[in-house]
Amino acid sequence: LNSLITSGLEIFSTKVKGLVDVAKSTAANNASAGVEEDLKKVQLENEDLKKQVENLQKQIETFESEKRNAERKTRASKLIETWEQRGRTFKDETERAAEIDRLAGLDDSAFDAAKSVIDALPENKAEGLERREKVLRSDAGVDPAVVEDITDDLTTRLGKGLREARDAQVE
Repeated sequence: LNSLITSGLEIFSTKVKGLVDVAKSTAANNASAGVEEDLKKVQLENEDLKKQVENLQKQIETFESEKRNAERKTRASKLIETWEQRGRTFKDETERAAEIDRLAGLDDSAFDAAKSVIDALPENKAEGLERREKVLRSDAGVDPAVVEDITDDLTTRLGKGLREARDAQVE
């Protein structure tokens, strides 16, 4: 009797499993059409996000490059100031800026070599030479035109004309 019950339960469970599998496959087929559309949407969104990430990475690389260039330029400016303290003079600001750009363009080992050479130079002890002060100019190096301080407004001209007329009548 137990074996009949056990075999009946096994047959029942296999039939239930078969029905469950059929239900699952039917639901999966119905859902697969919606899933394919969702999958396409997700793939398009994924491609857009990848493009945005690439653009952001390019921007980051640009900003890091600009940061490195600014750091190198600052380092070169400090080295030029040290060099000027040791006696180096430049004809004008353009020559000084060109030297800063040249030093900023050197790789680290070449810059370190130039720095060691400049650091080895003796301090400039001349009394006539003062340290170069940074001058911030708002006039762009252009001298203003010379203009006489004469006010030539209407009241001044009328007053002058009336005085001349009165002086002419008195004479």
